[in-house]
Amino acid sequence: SQTGIFDSSYEVLNDLSDTITGAVQTAINGYESSAKNLNETIAKRTAMLENMRDVLTRRFAAADAAIGQLNNQGSAITNFMKTLQSGGNS
Repeated sequence: SQTGIFDSSYEVLNDLSDTITGAVQTAINGYESSAKNLNETIAKRTAMLENMRDVLTRRFAAADAAIGQLNNQGSAITNFMKTLQSGGNS
């Protein structure tokens, strides 16, 4: 059977735009899948960053507390040394 150029064009466009197997729908599905995967990756990485921030915040607080204790010990040693020096001068 003989078909005209418009019939052939219609078939090609119909094949491209088929909502299940068409090239356009396949591309849309691929882009939607990629966007979903990216969103999942972003969510996972955001959770990892939040966890890392919590860990680093706790470590910083512990380091800050340790520095405070060292400063207090340094002051106590300085005062003790002053006491020893003044005791030796009397």
